[in-house]
Amino acid sequence: MKASSSRSAARPNTRETSPDAPEEHLGYLLKRLQHSMRQAVDAAMREADVGLSFAHIVALFGISHHPGVSGAHIAKRAMVTAQTINTILRRLEKEGCVERRPHPDNRRVDCWFITDSGRARMHQARAAADPVWARMLAPFAAGELAQLRSLLKRCIAGLETGCHEAPPIQTAVPARSSGSRRRSQATPQKDTKGK
Repeated sequence: MKASSSRSAARPNTRETSPDAPEEHLGYLLKRLQHSMRQAVDAAMREADVGLSFAHIVALFGISHHPGVSGAHIAKRAMVTAQTINTILRRLEKEGCVERRPHPDNRRVDCWFITDSGRARMHQARAAADPVWARMLAPFAAGELAQLRSLLKRCIAGLETGCHEAPPIQTAVPARSSGSRRRSQATPQKDTKGK
């Protein structure tokens, strides 16, 4: 009995964080953060009896900062489908938070504007959500927050702009065999002699 317990005690703890573990993958961490943040914000909205979800607030926030914006643009900023944003906008319109006006140049596009009622609801929602942001960001110093913001923006830019032009990833192991490396190193010497 003692032998087996000593073996288990001596066995390394494989559950300790390994850089290769799925829960350490950057994509997983970002998704987990987004999920936890959204759940916490939605819970704060319910507790404050705002009557709006995270997605509704994102839409209101976008419209307030870009008056006359189209539904397609709001969907892109809110990271939802066109069908989802249409449902959100119809509800916000029904509740008097936003108003729709025809686009001056395109009859098939609606322009959206926030109303005074919508602005009041947005401020109410932000007041409810502020403690969530404060709790999430409390462990960071001001410099760390600026660095985090910069790093996240770089991740987004890497995916959204010119990612196909990114330089190849450098590896510790050379891609070529030593023979081909010798040949490639010998080639410039021949070129130099020819000049």
